[in-house]
Amino acid sequence: MNTRRTRETTADFSVYRQRLKEAALVLARTTAVGDSDRPIQETTRHAGDALGVERVSVWRFDEERTSLTLADLYERTPDRHSDGGVLERSSYPEYFDAIIEDRLLAVSDSGSDSMTAAFAKDYAGALGITDFLGASIRVWGRAEGIICFESVGERRSWIEAEKSFALDIANHVAQVFLRERYVRAQAGLGRGRWELDLLAGTMKMLGGAYAVLGLDADRSTIAFDDLGDFLKGFVHEDDLDAMMNRLTGANPPDLIVDADRRFVLPSGEVRWVHISGLILTDDSGQPISGSGEFRDVTEVRSAELESTRVADDLARLIDTANAPIFGIDVDGRLNEWNQKAASITGYAAAEVMGQSFVEELIAEDSQDAVNEVFAAALEGQNRENFEFRLRTKHGEPLHVLMNATTRRDAGGNVTGVVGVGQDITALKSV
Repeated sequence: MNTRRTRETTADFSVYRQRLKEAALVLARTTAVGDSDRPIQETTRHAGDALGVERVSVWRFDEERTSLTLADLYERTPDRHSDGGVLERSSYPEYFDAIIEDRLLAVSDSGSDSMTAAFAKDYAGALGITDFLGASIRVWGRAEGIICFESVGERRSWIEAEKSFALDIANHVAQVFLRERYVRAQAGLGRGRWELDLLAGTMKMLGGAYAVLGLDADRSTIAFDDLGDFLKGFVHEDDLDAMMNRLTGANPPDLIVDADRRFVLPSGEVRWVHISGLILTDDSGQPISGSGEFRDVTEVRSAELESTRVADDLARLIDTANAPIFGIDVDGRLNEWNQKAASITGYAAAEVMGQSFVEELIAEDSQDAVNEVFAAALEGQNRENFEFRLRTKHGEPLHVLMNATTRRDAGGNVTGVVGVGQDITALKSV
């Protein structure tokens, strides 16, 4: 991924565009999102290398979007990270408006552009910043910050491939932010206990359960004559039958409740609530009472759904990428094999998944070198532009130029290696 190529040093523009797309895909695939600091630092470093700019920074809005705080600045020449700076909306109103309203901010000659002129006056001139490319970081459609690419010294006219790359990286940072929000939501879940007495016709809500349902404290105990009418006042119509079946139908003794259900608050807002507890029954299996816990999981479910959607989109992008992409686990067994890899080798994914990549698919004269590269990547040392021979299903020789990057889980633990390659067989035959 650390190609350190720019348009000026890459003879073939199509190769450069492909490299940017590969860098965005691999970065999104390999960077952990469980911890905020490390993935953001890895993002700025790798993105700066791929785009060939001196400075890459990620800035985060406060809740009111009146200030931006520097989450990380990476400077390539000194190979240095820093953070903590703050920009106030009162000083740069046009810049803040642009981030909120636009997805992409591309500026050549930062000193003359009205949006960045204030920056040029404050620090761009002293740092030699000439051109600026920014992409708004959006979570659920709301601007949460910006990732900035700043060219120092050399003039830069941003091409479409670079703009697309900036948006891809902004989307990746949005996932880091989303995961952080998910962790915060789990830590701060609204919760409380419930006690249901079906014989007496009462529901007690203790320890904040009434707040989860949007009720006032003086309604912590609710009496009801008809259970169905009582539930209709709170439970979403699409979840009502499932709850009624649990509370009125014949059930096994001591039924455990563990489910997410939608509740409609008095304000009309719909919230997801996780209900856990125990329903006690009489000898005939009819529920008579129960107790347990309410937990508001609305933000958690929203974050999970968004993460799943983005993960599905990423999987489709990798599978259809115009470059062979593979992944191995820590034991060297294949766990990713995209359509291009299948096309150039003749092996479908179903034929190779779970197999030892080196033993089954690497030519013997390349196995030692590939094992060495994988061993380094599993130690966190990314390798680029190494060449090896790949076995194909039909026996034709295949020469591949590959970048290998460490893959980590959400906790930062190494889980394998992902590789992005280029078939150079035709070049080798010249």
